Amino acid sequence: LMPKSRKGQRRAYTYEEALLCRSLHFFFKKEKEEGARLGVANVRKRLVEATGISSGVLHRMVTDAEQFRAAGVAELRQRDAEFTHETVALIHEAVLDIRANGGTPSVRVLHHALQTQVDEDGNSMYPWTFQTLHGHLHRIGYRLKKARTYGEYVQEQESVVQQRHRYLRQVRQYRDVEKREIFYQGESWVNANTTKVGTEWHHDDLEPDTNKVRSGKGKRTILCGVGSAQSGWLGGRDTFLMYHGKLQVGEDYHKEMNSSVFEQWLKDDVLPRMPDRSVLVVDRATYHLVRTENSAGPKKTTKKVLLRWLRKKQIPLVDTTEKDWTALADDDILRTAPAGMAAQELLSLVRKNMPEPRYRIQDLIDAEARDIKLLILPTHHPEFNPIELQWGRLKTHVARNNKTFKLSDVENTLMEEYDRIETRDWASARSGRTSGGPTWSCWTKMRPSKNRNLSRNTLSPVV
Repeated sequence: LMPKSRKGQRRAYTYEEALLCRSLHFFFKKEKEEGARLGVANVRKRLVEATGISSGVLHRMVTDAEQFRAAGVAELRQRDAEFTHETVALIHEAVLDIRANGGTPSVRVLHHALQTQVDEDGNSMYPWTFQTLHGHLHRIGYRLKKARTYGEYVQEQESVVQQRHRYLRQVRQYRDVEKREIFYQGESWVNANTTKVGTEWHHDDLEPDTNKVRSGKGKRTILCGVGSAQSGWLGGRDTFLMYHGKLQVGEDYHKEMNSSVFEQWLKDDVLPRMPDRSVLVVDRATYHLVRTENSAGPKKTTKKVLLRWLRKKQIPLVDTTEKDWTALADDDILRTAPAGMAAQELLSLVRKNMPEPRYRIQDLIDAEARDIKLLILPTHHPEFNPIELQWGRLKTHVARNNKTFKLSDVENTLMEEYDRIETRDWASARSGRTSGGPTWSCWTKMRPSKNRNLSRNTLSPVV
């Protein structure tokens, strides 16, 4: 803002300077009226002395500031009059449409979507700029934050919320009431080329460093361990498993681990070393929760496989209640289904008659007959497993000290740090605190479900 000069070039000032001088003017005026420490009896002279601006310029600035303020208030009142409930609903609808199409509702994307919506006369239903839209979003309750990941979205599904609450209740029951020791099991991985890529001091006269990061990830070792806050690592190195899986390009380590290796390790190394009346916590990896033969469902959803499963469970179909399923051969099983009965109907019948899940690791635990309980983590909740902090510590140590990029040296480096992890480190991880400060505040909290999905059915109450 630069006022026009009357007599040649005069000092220019901004709107902020005008407001500052206006504030100083009224401050000194109030000070004079109240009789407080008057350094200069005249307000104008004191303002000149405080700001270093001439008396004429100050007079013009204070006058212009009054005009600017009146114009600004009138503009804001005009905007408030035009910002109606229909505008709020229009913004909500645009956000929902962008999300439904798989997009991210940034301010510019949202503004473009609003500008394309016109009324019957062809005028835009949202005539403001995207800077004004930014203020409108804050005004109606939107906040700019990092977009949710798939895991964060799954965490708020109703079934997962029930899993979380049920898990936390069981943990408190075992730990605080029954005084059981809780052991946490988990897997991770480390690659031969795991390293920390950063900056370095370089001089043109020196030979370049030949120990650079290798391309690709290299060979991979899968890590399996168990620990608790009272005992630390269970069994030390004797229980720690480093499994060399077959590396599959583009796949994570879960594709390399299998149930036979995991169950054999659990049976031979883990369960015999666990104390009586303890608890084993595992996540929901597929190779952990392999169902027993009696509780498993059909392996395929073809019509023949579904009918064979129904025959095995002696579950009659609608028109075959009198048939003896055990007398039917595999070649005749397709003829038992009523005419026109689709595989989807058979699949629905299978789902209704699925038995309660029973996992093979439960049979391994029950075979010990030492009152060991199995506890399964809720879906997408690694923050409830303190062993994840230990994996992070081990892998960070490997990344900082990997010099040869050989898998054998990587494993030796990892085991050196493994021996340094003590029981107190497990205890600090379980309590939700580490040397770096508080972590994972939801570790011991019962978090309520948050309905973050604003739907069109909720627009009316919101508006």
